[in-house]
Amino acid sequence: MKTPIKSDVILFVLFLLILTLLTTYGKSAAQGSVATPRNNAVTEAAVSIAMAKPLVVRAELLVLTPSPEFDTPTATVQGQADTPTTIPTDTPTDTPTDTPTDTPTVPTDTPTSIIVPTVPTDTPTNPPAPTPKATERREADATPTQWEFVVTPEPWGSPAFETPWPEPPVPSTFTPPATPAPATALPTTHAPGTFTPGVLPQQAPPTRQVSGMFTPTPSLPPEPPVAPPTQPAPGVFSPSVASAQLSCSGRFIPYDLPHVTTLETNMGPLPIANGAGVAINDLDNDGDLDIVLGGNDGADTLLWNEGNLTFRWNGFGTGRTRTVNIVDVDGDGWQDIVLTKQTGALDYWRNLGSTVALDTVWSNQQFTRETLPGIAEPATAIDWVDLDNDGDLDLVTAAYTTNLSPSVASGIYAYTNQAIAFTPTALATTTLALALTLFDINSDSQLDVLVGNDSALPDQAWTHQSNAWPAATPFARTGYSTRSFAWADVDNNGVYELFATDMKPYTTDAATLAAWQPVLLDLEESSAADDPQLLGNVLQMGDGAQGYTNRAVAWGVDATGWSWSGQLGDFDNDGYLDLYVVNGMVDQGALEHLPNQELVEENQAFHNMGGARFALAPDWGLNATRSGRGMVVADLDNDGDLDIVVNNLGSPAQLFENQLCRGDSLEVDLQWLQSRNRHGIGAQLVLHTPDATYYRHVHVAGGYLSGNPSRVHFGFPTGVQPDFLAVHWPDGVVTHIDRPEPNTVISVER
Repeated sequence: MKTPIKSDVILFVLFLLILTLLTTYGKSAAQGSVATPRNNAVTEAAVSIAMAKPLVVRAELLVLTPSPEFDTPTATVQGQADTPTTIPTDTPTDTPTDTPTDTPTVPTDTPTSIIVPTVPTDTPTNPPAPTPKATERREADATPTQWEFVVTPEPWGSPAFETPWPEPPVPSTFTPPATPAPATALPTTHAPGTFTPGVLPQQAPPTRQVSGMFTPTPSLPPEPPVAPPTQPAPGVFSPSVASAQLSCSGRFIPYDLPHVTTLETNMGPLPIANGAGVAINDLDNDGDLDIVLGGNDGADTLLWNEGNLTFRWNGFGTGRTRTVNIVDVDGDGWQDIVLTKQTGALDYWRNLGSTVALDTVWSNQQFTRETLPGIAEPATAIDWVDLDNDGDLDLVTAAYTTNLSPSVASGIYAYTNQAIAFTPTALATTTLALALTLFDINSDSQLDVLVGNDSALPDQAWTHQSNAWPAATPFARTGYSTRSFAWADVDNNGVYELFATDMKPYTTDAATLAAWQPVLLDLEESSAADDPQLLGNVLQMGDGAQGYTNRAVAWGVDATGWSWSGQLGDFDNDGYLDLYVVNGMVDQGALEHLPNQELVEENQAFHNMGGARFALAPDWGLNATRSGRGMVVADLDNDGDLDIVVNNLGSPAQLFENQLCRGDSLEVDLQWLQSRNRHGIGAQLVLHTPDATYYRHVHVAGGYLSGNPSRVHFGFPTGVQPDFLAVHWPDGVVTHIDRPEPNTVISVER
């Protein structure tokens, strides 16, 4: 006979079942809300920070904790920026057992637990008092009116990629797996060409914890501890409490990223300290801008942006990278990754798109490494545009010749693209290119070719005239060792200015001049009396029929140290474009008199003073001393202001979160659905407001060997309602958006 089940046992089982359901519901609630799905309307509002995708921790996600201090200034420090208010301290809940190495490697597996970082506190020395700003960007109340008309075609554009030489053999495709494997010990190497999410090894010194997903947290000096906040449940990682409380600190907050570009070795005549670029764009079409950082001895790095300054880390490729671009080469609506290598080869990673819903944590993105037929010449610097107005992206390349074998032909080439088959036109056979941009130097609405060369070789230019490329000399004075170009309208007069970085000490005190002395003596001995090149940055400003005049001295930006990337962006949303320059040098020859053969300098941030000049902005907290190379500015947290990513040399890359909290903004994505130039590369956007008119241009290359996002940012004073936005497409069609709402991201489809 069966024993009857007692009623108290049944009640106990029911109690356990109810308790389990309540626990599951509580964990789900802690993960946040799924982003509001974007519609297909011409204009769509930005996804607010509070509506980001759920942060469900899985084994491939990483947690990054801060380095414990700011960069230590040297004797040439110009001023310490103000530090933010106190930051709560979190206590780690777990500690991985893996021992970090000096150089990041790509592991294959990850731990299953989550690490909540310890965040040091900080007390302000002289805190600014910015106007508070909302932490969410509102959806537009109504869809603005859009209408189009056709004007005389104004051909603009941007170029394409390819892999001419064999790199080390790699598998042809990579797909981040959706299901993680059990954790194992970290490997010492990684399979070339694979793209597998994994645990990030720590950087030296081993002061951080790693696990699952990482949210960068600020690098701030330690202060007396405060009571820790409530810990999130294991396996669930809430957005950074410290970042939320510092959202309007009145400065930029630095974060270390899980990537180190090491010093090159065994590269023959190539300088050992050229470093690599960085690119930012939306690789998975989820509305958040992702980051790709070029590597050297280790792999290249892809950081998937999951919102709220939380990223998912991937290593891929074989490193040895120079330029990094993110651009839709084949026009299928998915941004691809294109790299140039130290050998001059091109790596083209074609984005095959997503196989699962985009509102999940894992987008299962797929890439395949392919060649671009017809591109067979070495390349260091590249840029993209539709040169022949046939609707697809063409390519211009320039090589750093001394890095290549004497038997390898190299130079500067313009490639036209016909259905992903490229035909070259040789522009020059001698070049030491560190910079290349497509810039309208003669105001004929055609983008021309401008190449910045290292050392004594003057910069080179060619104008675009139908199918011809006549050489030009548009500038009376140029830099001696041009490393990057940035062009934009810095005085809001509708004419684009061109800024080029070079090397010149930014102070003349005895210690600085002693550090620079061997370099300055060498340059004095090598320069000819009639040399048009000068030591220092140049700011080429158009004077109508008179051509261009270098006004870098008058605008206060001729000397920014041993400079690499210079980028323009409206950091404080006042309607005027500001400037940021990263610098520093390591040289075993010219700098052997310095410790570690390194010239340590502060990066330079400049505030645009109403379109009349630039002034140093030390309170912005951008005076890092980590020998920056590639650099890009973009809004990485969708809060309406521009953040900065720098690919440093020999130390972790950095993300600088913009917490100035000033002004309003409008951000614009272009979608040209019937064209293979899907993101409107080469388009000009003009925002008309009651007080001013702002001009922007969609172009790929920017900074030193780096790639700009295709998303365009406008800043303007608080309370201004724009009258209309005009999009001048590369084929001459103009689209008008009436009264776009401030503090939104809109997508203009055509």
